[in-house]
Amino acid sequence: FTKAYRVYCDMETDNG
Repeated sequence: FTKAYRVYCDMETDNG
């Protein structure tokens, strides 16, 4: 995934 997506996912789901 792209960096932007990584940050978004990390922010959206802290649990992963």
